[in-house]
Amino acid sequence: MKRYIVFIIALAFFIPAVRAEVQFSPELFDDLAQSVNKVPEIKIPDYERFVLNNGLTVYLVEDHSLPIIEMAGFIKGGRAHERQDIAGISDFMTDLMKTGTANRTQQEMDRFKELHGLSFGMGVKRDYFTLNGNALIEDSGYLLDLISDVLMNPKFDADYYQRKLMELYQGLSMARSQDPVLVDMIFYRYMYGDHPYGYDSDIDLVTNAVQNYSPEKLMEYYRATIAPNMTVLVFSGDFSIKEMKKEIKKAFSQWEKAPLTLPHQKSLAPKDKYGKIYIIHKKTATQAKIKMGFDLFSRDYPEETSFRMANMVYGSGSFECRLMDTLRVEKGYAYDARAGYNANKLGGEYAVTTDVEPDKALDTYQTVIREMNDILNRVKPITDEELFKTVNFFNALMPKFYVESIDVLESVVLNVEIWNESADRINEMIQKYNSIDAATAQREFEKNLDPEHFMTVILGDKDQIVPQFEEAGIPVEIIEM
Repeated sequence: MKRYIVFIIALAFFIPAVRAEVQFSPELFDDLAQSVNKVPEIKIPDYERFVLNNGLTVYLVEDHSLPIIEMAGFIKGGRAHERQDIAGISDFMTDLMKTGTANRTQQEMDRFKELHGLSFGMGVKRDYFTLNGNALIEDSGYLLDLISDVLMNPKFDADYYQRKLMELYQGLSMARSQDPVLVDMIFYRYMYGDHPYGYDSDIDLVTNAVQNYSPEKLMEYYRATIAPNMTVLVFSGDFSIKEMKKEIKKAFSQWEKAPLTLPHQKSLAPKDKYGKIYIIHKKTATQAKIKMGFDLFSRDYPEETSFRMANMVYGSGSFECRLMDTLRVEKGYAYDARAGYNANKLGGEYAVTTDVEPDKALDTYQTVIREMNDILNRVKPITDEELFKTVNFFNALMPKFYVESIDVLESVVLNVEIWNESADRINEMIQKYNSIDAATAQREFEKNLDPEHFMTVILGDKDQIVPQFEEAGIPVEIIEM
């Protein structure tokens, strides 16, 4: 029953959080891009939305194709609630919540899920917490009982608290030895400064903050972030909506509303970091890991779809995008090179990433900038052919991500309840990207990107990397880890 996202080219930056499985290959890309694919329309299932007296919002859709029930959920706020002194606490809190409750020890929770074939998970992103679960329809009552127990009855002073804390310390210690983690730590630390969006990537900050965690602090944070009036639950399955509404009211009506406020602090542009290059010295590194980026628009930017398609031409990670064509096909430097971004409620960031041999670091850095400038200065503007291939490819793949009712409804709810967008956002986006022309894509690319704003982080052996930049007269700052 459980479905996983298989990472596919830059669709990881394009498709909302769905769990359909699609296998990608160069051959698939060629087949899909070269055929003329019709503009898809994603069928939105008939659903019912209702709100309990405590503010809990629920979406229900009947799907009688299999004798199962699937659920998803969102709790508004997410990591944006965090402070520096308790950085990373959202992840630790959700881990403890799904491990046991005031009514069930960890062992009892595990036995309960195993006995009734229940799956349930809880996680966190920058702007919201996530929930997901499933069961056979005959065990739907047990699933509802489990979800309500986890959300309403956390126990942070359980006997497994210290063990979980030690596991967290061990995980952070292991993570700090990984090259991608170190690059992200410096990149997002400088990108977001003291804004919560950068906290979870800062292993040093989180490690220092863990000493401030306590069961009391966790309960305080829970009460400031988790409440029915901030929660949206989605259920799809082989049930009657009328009967399911009764079961949901029974399971959640005792959950008390709380006067919570959502984070509102906007992230600030790291203007003092524009143009800076940071070299993280690691003598044993065999590759130069490069991440170049700057601040970008937030989720409510009206022309996001047009910009996204333009950026796919530049750096989708596909074999025909500008970055891959130059860095992989022409120069043979990199196996992968891509440009993506995150557009969040309170701000966003743009990033180009690739790995190359250390002696290719300078040329790669310059190539990333040159390829962007070639579009911006219209030396090599975005062409109709490039845009067609990108649009055509997405027309073929979009339906594959929305096969199951729960996938479609989860996307609808995320758009409506978290992003304040239309319930038909999926199809509006499809129509939007099919209607743009090369001139529109070019305009959005020019409007939003400026290579002079690039903040660059490179991890590698400084003795191999720094001389290249010095000879080119480009100043760098060295970070010793």
